[in-house]
Amino acid sequence: MITTQNNFVSQQTLNHIWQAFENNPVWLWRENTGQKPFWIYDIYEKLDPGTFKHIWKNNPDPIFLEVFENIKKQAGDKFVPWRFIINKQTQGLDSGIHSDFPKEKQHSRTFILYLNKSWQKEWGGETVFYNDNKEETERCLPEPGKLISYNAQQYHQGLSPSIDTTRITLAVHGKYNS
Repeated sequence: MITTQNNFVSQQTLNHIWQAFENNPVWLWRENTGQKPFWIYDIYEKLDPGTFKHIWKNNPDPIFLEVFENIKKQAGDKFVPWRFIINKQTQGLDSGIHSDFPKEKQHSRTFILYLNKSWQKEWGGETVFYNDNKEETERCLPEPGKLISYNAQQYHQGLSPSIDTTRITLAVHGKYNS
């Protein structure tokens, strides 16, 4: 089940995020084996498994840490975030159909926040969800400031914009402790 919260962040927060992108342009073209290449905003290193502290890099603007904390709060006390990533897609750069975690017994969840300051339906860029047979089940339009969450084992893909613009999402992946 996909849950949606419109206006999770304000237009003012989105403006601040875009100013942070301009002030610290640390976009990285990432090519992973067996996956389509994509752009990431390179400010998150990893979760230290020994201390469970998040390791940041490239001097992230505090707005990203604030949004991260707000998503963790939304997820609840038992949520343990494992990954924080900001993706950028341009026209023609659809992601592949994938899941964020392999099928397993633990309850995992992904939260996606749409970071564009404006978006028109005719621009495309939906997040498309699929069943286990990879048949489409639902679409979610990337409306500014909207937060969606879903089972991280569900197949999905981010479609690119149909016009010459950029679609940017912030994703937090994690699991729930029992």
